Amino acid sequence: MTSAPPHQVAIIAAEEKNDEEICPVCVESLSFTYRLPGEKPHIVPECGHALHEECFVTVYGDVPREGSRKNLGVCGVCRQPMRISDSGEGRRKGGNKLATLTGQSSGGPNRLALHQTPSEPSIRSHPSLRVPNSPSVDPTLDDPLETASGMSTSSSSRSLSFDSLPPKVVVPSISIRSEHTSITRGGRRGKQTITAMVTVEVSSAGDRGKYPAKIHEMPASRRTDDPNSPQFPPSPRSASSNNPTELSTSHRAKSLTTPDSFAHIITDLKTRVPDYRTSGLDALGALRLFDLLSVRKGPYVREFHIYLFQEALICIAEEKKSGLRSIFSSSSSAKSDSTAHGGKGVLRLKGRVFIKHVRKVIDSSHDRELSLTITMDDESSEWFILLFKERASLEVWKTHLNGLIDDMWKTGHAPQSASKVDKLMGTGSSAPGGARSTSGGKAFSPTSAASQPSGGLGMSFGDFNSPVGSHSAGPGLSAFPLVSPPAFSADSGPGDLAYLAPLAPRHTPLDLIIVLAIPAPISGQTLPLKLKLMRASIQFTLALLGPRDRVSLVATEHGPNGAVRKTPLLNATQTSSRRRLEAFVDLLGRGKTEDNEFAVPVGPEERQDVVTAVNVGLDVVLQRKQKNPLTGFILISDISDTIKRTQMDLVAARLDAANVPVHAIGYGKSHDPSPLWMISNHTHGSYTFVKEWYDLRDSLAGVIGGLMSIAITNMKLHLNCSENEFKIVKVSGAVQAIVATGGTDVDIELKELRYGEIREILVELDLEGSEEEEGRHSREGSDESDGMPNGAHPAGSVRRGSSLRSNGINGLGLDTLSVSESNALRDVVYEDAMIDEVPVTEVDCSYHDPAVNRSVARLAHPILLTIAVLPASASPSSMPADPVIVRRRMELLTSDMITRALLIASRKNFSHAIRILKETKRIIETIEDQLHSQLRNSSTGRSKKEVQIHAALDGLNGTVADLDMVLEGLEENKELFDRDHRNYAAQQAIVLRSQKSWTSRTASERQYCTKEIKEIVHTSSEWQGRS
Repeated sequence: MTSAPPHQVAIIAAEEKNDEEICPVCVESLSFTYRLPGEKPHIVPECGHALHEECFVTVYGDVPREGSRKNLGVCGVCRQPMRISDSGEGRRKGGNKLATLTGQSSGGPNRLALHQTPSEPSIRSHPSLRVPNSPSVDPTLDDPLETASGMSTSSSSRSLSFDSLPPKVVVPSISIRSEHTSITRGGRRGKQTITAMVTVEVSSAGDRGKYPAKIHEMPASRRTDDPNSPQFPPSPRSASSNNPTELSTSHRAKSLTTPDSFAHIITDLKTRVPDYRTSGLDALGALRLFDLLSVRKGPYVREFHIYLFQEALICIAEEKKSGLRSIFSSSSSAKSDSTAHGGKGVLRLKGRVFIKHVRKVIDSSHDRELSLTITMDDESSEWFILLFKERASLEVWKTHLNGLIDDMWKTGHAPQSASKVDKLMGTGSSAPGGARSTSGGKAFSPTSAASQPSGGLGMSFGDFNSPVGSHSAGPGLSAFPLVSPPAFSADSGPGDLAYLAPLAPRHTPLDLIIVLAIPAPISGQTLPLKLKLMRASIQFTLALLGPRDRVSLVATEHGPNGAVRKTPLLNATQTSSRRRLEAFVDLLGRGKTEDNEFAVPVGPEERQDVVTAVNVGLDVVLQRKQKNPLTGFILISDISDTIKRTQMDLVAARLDAANVPVHAIGYGKSHDPSPLWMISNHTHGSYTFVKEWYDLRDSLAGVIGGLMSIAITNMKLHLNCSENEFKIVKVSGAVQAIVATGGTDVDIELKELRYGEIREILVELDLEGSEEEEGRHSREGSDESDGMPNGAHPAGSVRRGSSLRSNGINGLGLDTLSVSESNALRDVVYEDAMIDEVPVTEVDCSYHDPAVNRSVARLAHPILLTIAVLPASASPSSMPADPVIVRRRMELLTSDMITRALLIASRKNFSHAIRILKETKRIIETIEDQLHSQLRNSSTGRSKKEVQIHAALDGLNGTVADLDMVLEGLEENKELFDRDHRNYAAQQAIVLRSQKSWTSRTASERQYCTKEIKEIVHTSSEWQGRS
């Protein structure tokens, strides 16, 4: 086996742009960069979705003449009538598609909203300013893409890139091995077959961390209307500590002396901080570091004097009198200040973070910023971010902070966790000494924030976003409009769940489309249990999504009282959007309702079935103006209406244009799996059968967990064996493989790879034997090289791996031998005595990393597979086949046989299907016996080979269990086979073939369910929704 190095060097292409228009027919770019010489202009119909001229002719026929209003069909993107406008504007590429679709002018207000950047102030970027029923807001528009404050696309997506500048690209581990380590030269007549296996593995993501809770915005009624209105500063005397417990715990730090180099800093603090003795700063221990740094809290950034003491981190702002305040100040006070502080500005204490309340310090730097994020022990507390200008300064602060945290834990001052009652009531955690935390949902006032320096776990800035020295309108009001997120309670109103911390770990931003096909409700009937469980599953999904994810919900209710609804792509962490999503979930199973903002008009020829549901979901995908790096499409079906093959034609074409895998979930035994199989197989997605109703949430969580753990997209492998006479004849286990006509090259597509995922592809190669080579072993002393040019090799022969041997023989003077003598010597030395090594094939790859938006064109060094060629006189090798390749071959065989048995059983030929599965099981059991015999004959300890054999046996046992389950359904429950075991068999066939699983219900699924997916499923099992 030839394995890849641990860290392969990859050639990284420039950052890609994802805003190019794509032709919906050929799925190629419409950019002028790729236009060929002489190519005709693109065709832009009335709806605005352009196509290549040749693609238009292929699908719709000849381009109609100017002024023709003939309806040529429907657009594959928006399903509007395909017409060519008679005006020049309709043919012009790059117009406002939305204005064309809605009949508005291109210069209308929507045009401004479409091109508005997220940084511009608008009602879309500030949820608190958005009015749900305002006529100026189009309810069909998607939420804009938002960049989390203080996080770029790379740093907020993956914690792996926090410690590197620039962000790191994921590099998979690629290896290739052959089933047998050697072949015999001329030992077999005709061709020899070699089986190799390419393994692609992505390492685990590790601890990705959690998203912080969304900052709650204060109602407008509590804000100060005039930002320039005078405000009262915090009282210096109120900063004194009245908590004897805090002072007693800090008494230990008094014995620690401040370094002499910081003595002048302490002197300056004592001089410039009013009432320094009562401020509590002298009780925080020795001063370790100080600097002038920027601090981010929520969306605001301000510069502070930062002091790191032994027990706390202090933020101090310099207050300089200027403008109106200096005019209205009394002359006596001004003179007193200037005398007491040496003419320098007064230093005001703005906040403090006690080291014992800090959980950890994270290096959250990215390509545009150097920052340290300080997380608190109380999860409801806000994060505290320090911004640096130099990397060296960041490392010094990080080292000192971590050292103080470690010392605090060693001395027994570990942070205390919040009590259950406090968390449920939303009052935060109790501080030592009975002081209640102020971070539980109430606004900080400047007075109370300063008067309780030891009570809160987080920072307490009274006027973080206001100019230094400004006065508050009243001592009880805070000019800081943000407060900590409220805890969830039964009294929470619609949209309040948006302020809870997302359950999912940090991941690449995702656009998620969830399509539900459910039966229409029956009038007078209560909500069925299946719908209640479906609602709970969707609610869990909303709680799972991160701050940059967007979700669109689509539902079709099949029946006379059914309706079709959808939402645009909405951000579940925005209050107004979360309110709309919750309202949509509440409408599931309600049937037709009046005045419904989610209603979708359905044509008279359309049926409310799975096809319509998928088409509406594809409308969301194809018509979005912005898109996240990843897109997920989940289809959940609970209807049994059969689908005609002709209905799938348009859906298949649109699925190709969307280029998104569809992960289908069959809910219960009553659903019809046929359309789900066709759609998932066409898009290279997956099919999951949910037999038990209560397993729906875990299955949905597994699928979403797989989407959130995607590390690589557009993964492609290229195999080349042009260096020898090997030919590639077959590739198994890949999404798609294209073998060149000559068999020397093959391109393999793997699509998406997730963290912790392993993909194994079997490659069969032939080494063709020739008549000359076969005859040379039957004729003694024949001269096979007569009449051949210098350096040429007979067809089918194995080329020598090195020319050093021939050079060495020439150096010995053996080149003076005659032709017949040299041939005889070669036969003796090479063919009959020496072992040769030849290259078989080499592997290269290309892929895209969506988290950092970079592409890898190739590896720095391809992965090479070589094989030993033994002389013809060598004894046959007794080494058994590689157990890993044997196990993978049996999995692919089982997947094919299960699929074939299902096809035969659908024709009611159960006996033939049973015979196929029993024969497959017999083959696997025979191989298991051989592997067991190898273990019994092994005399060594637990070697690497034995570990591989045990792992292969575990995989084969899971495969046999799958076959037993299908056989049980065919032999004992033929009547229920179509509703139960057939669906299970289809799911297991996909799992064995694709090596992807979303649950851990069976041995085969557990083998391919990654750690990241299991964590999301575990979160689902512990989640409790709103009652």
